[in-house]
Amino acid sequence: MFTDGSDFTVVLSGVNGEARATPLVKKLRSFARLPHGWSNGAGVPVAAETIRVAEYFASTATQLQLRADVFPGLNGECGVAFYEGNRSVEVVIDPGDLQHVDFHVEEGLGFEFKRVEDQINATPSEAVKRIVSLLVDKWKSRESSRSSRSMEPEADFQTWFSSIPQGSPLIRQTRS
Repeated sequence: MFTDGSDFTVVLSGVNGEARATPLVKKLRSFARLPHGWSNGAGVPVAAETIRVAEYFASTATQLQLRADVFPGLNGECGVAFYEGNRSVEVVIDPGDLQHVDFHVEEGLGFEFKRVEDQINATPSEAVKRIVSLLVDKWKSRESSRSSRSMEPEADFQTWFSSIPQGSPLIRQTRS
C-alpha cells in the first residue's frame, strides 16, 4: 500500500464521474481471476493491491500515448511493458513490496534485443521518469517540433492539438 508520502497521483477519466476502464486495465483486472496453476501447473492469481499499482502504470501509458502491454507473473507479480520504436521499459510490481518496483530497459526488436539497464527497488516515480525518457528523443525530433516563426496555435504535446478547442488556455499563440 502507498503511504501519504507517495509522490504520484493517478488520474482517472470517465463519464459523469464514473471511472472508465481501458482495455489494458480490463486485462490487468482479469489477472485476479486466474486459477491457481494457470501456467502448466504453476502460477497464482495476482492480488488486487498489486493490480492497483499496475493500474497506475497503465494510466501512465494512456496519458503518454505509449503502446503498452501487461502480463502476470507466476508468483503473483504483475508486469507492465511500455514500447516506443525499438526501445522498451518493463516495470515489475512484486506483491511483497508495493512501495518499490523493478524495471529494465531493452533496445531492439523481437528476439534481437539487448538489456541496457536494470533497476531493482526503484520508486514508482523513478520508473515513470525512465518511461518518459522513451519519448524525449521523439519530442526533440524535427517531426514533432514547430517553427518558432509560426502563427499557428501550438500545444505542449502535439497530440493535444486536435482535441482542444481553439480558445482553450492550454493553447498558446506564437509570434515571430
